[in-house]
Amino acid sequence: MSESENNIKAYIQQVLKIQEERSQNPLSEAEMHKIAEDLGLSPQDLAFIENKYKDYLTRGLGYSRYEDWQSAAEEFKQAVSLKPNSAEALYGLALAYKHLARQKRDKELLNKAKHYVKRTLQVNPNHELAYKLSAELNKGLGGLTNTNPFSTTKPLWANDRKPSWLHNDKSSLAGIRLDTLNEINQLFTLQEEKRLARSNRDRKISGVCSGIAEYFGIDPTWIRIAFLIGAFFFGGITIPLYIILSFILPKK
Repeated sequence: MSESENNIKAYIQQVLKIQEERSQNPLSEAEMHKIAEDLGLSPQDLAFIENKYKDYLTRGLGYSRYEDWQSAAEEFKQAVSLKPNSAEALYGLALAYKHLARQKRDKELLNKAKHYVKRTLQVNPNHELAYKLSAELNKGLGGLTNTNPFSTTKPLWANDRKPSWLHNDKSSLAGIRLDTLNEINQLFTLQEEKRLARSNRDRKISGVCSGIAEYFGIDPTWIRIAFLIGAFFFGGITIPLYIILSFILPKK
């Protein structure tokens, strides 16, 4: 075994060891970078780890689409071993264990599903599907349904929504880029129609600004600042606009 292979093996073992000790508190990207740096991993080693993670995640999604939950669990488990802070892999693993628990009526598998859905929300507190799954799991074995957010007759990245990393196998980053993470996250919400609406989260008055921010994926503070600038420097044009939007936009 080459020095590079030994370093990669040591990295994975170290990440798994620390994650096991910390249970519900996932490793941050910065901590994983520090481990890689301490072990002397090269950019090529890091690219290899990233590409392996992508392979496991892609296969896990494929098996989930056709409801082969045992195979999906195995693939997502490998993805999590390489990136313990991946909300996408953690959620996929929780979903796979939920369906296995339902099929086998196994409480141990149910508890595993609960464990991984909690870790998903530790990594991404805005993961709506994870909240929905958590509520279902808390009903016990009798409350599990056969719903599958990945079930579709066509690929999840149909209509030109295929993630860019499936087009390009070159990578020089230790972690997945932010734009790639956003693309992967779209796979979990592809069946939900995106529409402009007033938000019931982080609202100050009627939820117009936070609703616009959620639609475009930006911080609502910037939308509020834009409305204030319009109110004070452009003849107050944004005040009637806000009132109109508060009436015509539906509430989530």
